[in-house]
Amino acid sequence: MKVNKNKKTWDLFICHASEDKNDVAHPLAQLLSMNKISVWYDEFSLTLGDSLRRSIDKGLTNSRYGLVILSPAFFQKEWPQKELDGLAAREIDGTKVILPIWHNITKEQVIKYSPMLADKLAVSTNLGMDMVVDKITRAIQDAQDTILSAPSKVITKRKPKTVKQSMNLIPSPIPSISTGSIALDYALGTGGWPNGHIIEIYSPPSTGKTTLCLSAAYQAQLAGVPVLYVDADYGMIKQNLIRCKIDPRKIKLTRPKNLEDAFESVFRFLNSKKRGLVVIDSIANLLTSKFQSDDDRNFNEQDQHHRTIVTQYLQLLQPKVSFSGSIIILTNRLIDRVGIMFGNPESTPWATLSITDIASIRIDLRRIQMMKLGDDSIGQVIKAKVTKNRFFTPFKVATFNLMFDSGIDYIESIFSMAVDHKIVKKTSGIFSYKGKDINDRRNYGSEGALKALSKDDILLESIKNDLSIKLWSNRNRT
Repeated sequence: MKVNKNKKTWDLFICHASEDKNDVAHPLAQLLSMNKISVWYDEFSLTLGDSLRRSIDKGLTNSRYGLVILSPAFFQKEWPQKELDGLAAREIDGTKVILPIWHNITKEQVIKYSPMLADKLAVSTNLGMDMVVDKITRAIQDAQDTILSAPSKVITKRKPKTVKQSMNLIPSPIPSISTGSIALDYALGTGGWPNGHIIEIYSPPSTGKTTLCLSAAYQAQLAGVPVLYVDADYGMIKQNLIRCKIDPRKIKLTRPKNLEDAFESVFRFLNSKKRGLVVIDSIANLLTSKFQSDDDRNFNEQDQHHRTIVTQYLQLLQPKVSFSGSIIILTNRLIDRVGIMFGNPESTPWATLSITDIASIRIDLRRIQMMKLGDDSIGQVIKAKVTKNRFFTPFKVATFNLMFDSGIDYIESIFSMAVDHKIVKKTSGIFSYKGKDINDRRNYGSEGALKALSKDDILLESIKNDLSIKLWSNRNRT
């Protein structure tokens, strides 16, 4: 049987009543197309002279999913229900095809019209169009990622040469890029940095802000997302990129002269790309250089001037970031305010206080302790506190190891979470997984277990899969 390679296919077929076209169907079709979801929608897919019935049959047959907008008008129209019958026929073999959207309708009303449709997990337009688009996009992406829906079978016939250190273990209705630390992904609740939002990372000096950003850039490269790195500190070198496993040829590195130059490069990048990751390291240094060059202004005028500039730039960027699904990560530093007798004197610089309202997520990084090998420091243990989170419970805390020669310790992050969730069990310094010892008396303790895991990619992948399922069940309960 020959396969027609030129056959047109779509990710989604939008089934709707004409009364819901302007309020729901048309905006959804546009936003999903911006998220790189191919959509069969009558206004997009029909041209002059096309047969309506044949075109709809083609869309129903060649679309992976059918997005059904259930509303009072939907159940009063005959034609949308015929389209629904066609989608339901494709589900006879158990394949999930129908993705229901509830618009101005309750579950009791859906049960009255169709108990079978009421049994399907749906999303309501009352949550807002952005959340609806995020859930639809996530449902399509999860179908391609079997690790999030079922345990993966461990293949023992052939050992893989390398394991891609891509996290993406925390399922979420919000599409995201992993932070590189599974503990931080879990604390955020979104499985990483959420698409379409601005994030601020702030801390005292030398606590891992840049390394965390580079880890995000590496995860973005694994996901095929282009990266723009705005190096306002003028300290990024090729060796630092290679240390964090980043391909220097696939990252755009720019060193701006001032604040305006930095944001101009960001605007150009977001205009030329559908989706991308932007790192500005650091926003405080850009503002400081601007402040020092304005000798003709007094302090109060400069303060207000910088607040206005930062706010205006970020407000202009927000729609571009949201519609393209891009991510902007800003690093910031903590300073001690002079003359504070009571309370915490720490604060971000004067002109960056406006970022606290604009950022969807804010992370406070602190060093817990240094890691040493003899007299040499080889890394540090970092505590990340989520001080602002618009998506899940804030003030969650995550800890991870940051190694000076390799960045975030990927294996230790999975191992520690597996021990915390009792997937890996400890007995007198010996760690076991499913009844089999990971290390032995010659490789005692957690260091021995980590050494053994670093040599066994299949075992590490199996633990990672079980951890994903456990975290998924925990997230469902909360």
